[in-house]
Amino acid sequence: MAAGHRTTAAAARRLPQHDRAGRPPALDRRPRPFLRASVVHASPRRGSAHRHRHGVSLVGRPPRAGQERHRRPPQPAGFQWRGALTRRHGARRAVAAGATARGAGRRGPRRGRLGALWPVVCPIEGAARAGASQACSDPRAPLGCAAVNAGTIVIALGGNAVAPPGERPTISNQFRHTRASLAPIVDLAREGWRIALVHGNGPQFGDELARNEIAADQVEPLPLGVLVAATAGWMGYMIQQSLQNALARAGVARQVVTLITQTLCDPHDPNLRSPTKPIGHALDPVRVARLQARGVPVKQEQPGRWRRLAPSPRPSAVVEREMIHHLVAAGHIVVACGGGGPPVYDDPALRLEGLDAVADKDRVAAILGREIAADVLLILTNVDAVYHAFGTPQQKAIRHLSLAQADHLLAGKELGTGSMRPKVEAAADFVRAAVAERIVEPRAIVADLSQGLAALRGEAGTTITRDGT
Repeated sequence: MAAGHRTTAAAARRLPQHDRAGRPPALDRRPRPFLRASVVHASPRRGSAHRHRHGVSLVGRPPRAGQERHRRPPQPAGFQWRGALTRRHGARRAVAAGATARGAGRRGPRRGRLGALWPVVCPIEGAARAGASQACSDPRAPLGCAAVNAGTIVIALGGNAVAPPGERPTISNQFRHTRASLAPIVDLAREGWRIALVHGNGPQFGDELARNEIAADQVEPLPLGVLVAATAGWMGYMIQQSLQNALARAGVARQVVTLITQTLCDPHDPNLRSPTKPIGHALDPVRVARLQARGVPVKQEQPGRWRRLAPSPRPSAVVEREMIHHLVAAGHIVVACGGGGPPVYDDPALRLEGLDAVADKDRVAAILGREIAADVLLILTNVDAVYHAFGTPQQKAIRHLSLAQADHLLAGKELGTGSMRPKVEAAADFVRAAVAERIVEPRAIVADLSQGLAALRGEAGTTITRDGT
């Protein structure tokens, strides 16, 4: 009985939930600094102190020199840090009585669950408040240097970025270009942005389509939606692995996950009955004749250049939007809606059914941005901005557009029917929907891949906002 009583008393000392008068301890109401560390979460089985002791800080940076001095040395079994607990709760009582945070009852560095954060976060935010000049690629860059404030961003990455025209699109070349294209995303991840990454698949889809058609007399051709899912799978693997490696090299503790997502469309969309979207590579006369014999629509874009046409219904929703929202909110980088995602429709009896069609990835990115309450839609392409009179000696880059100006531009013929029109449409749709959802100062940006961070700072690309400022 005596031993049991001593064990109970020792447990009570280790967990001081009440004082000797039976009252709960006074709450610690000291103001806390804003810690931009919500993007990294501890393992369910190990706490934040474990991450810090093993060399990974909660803001994605390795501990700096000298931080390890606060690590507790190994102690024999049964040893308890009663002194530290007493000092911590003594400090709480002192603060409740009107003492300062460094006053009576407070000795040594602050311990406890959030103690490991202070040596890492406070100097960074102090440098940011002091206006320290550091590049965003600097491992110690102040939070938010990529833009004014970190938030939620959807990045639409063009498929041509990893398979540029004029180069043989081998897998090794595409991996090389993918790795080179991810530096801005690593910087955004370091600064605490919550990121969803949507990628195009134009050249890659063209390769899959060519394989599909060349082998049509030996194996059954696959429908367009299945080919979209196939490219989303292997391109997602390529982007995920490359980004995981880049984050690890930069010391940024963020997880990357790829989802095969489906894009909900209206089965009665007139675009399904009138294929207009050119897909795949240019066709030689033999392949043109073969496709026409099968009833596949083709079009001569210019003399001697034929392309296959595909139905492209307007997307209305991303089926897996809730899962993406949860993962992004938890701080994970999500690669989703690859190639716009395979289009599907909701059948009253069968539920989800696939469509032999393709969806525009920029429009899908805009819808995803609305569904996860993103602050920014960043469309990265191989053109540095939207232009007036593009392709003429009078061409002029447009740096800022209001919604009204974007609508006026879309109503005219200046953008033509090329790839820039759907990008501007998607950007305007995103801003309009975000304003309706009361997102504070939403913006959509169209910029060259190499200028993504500069565009976020308003120094490059074309930015569309509600009022054009």
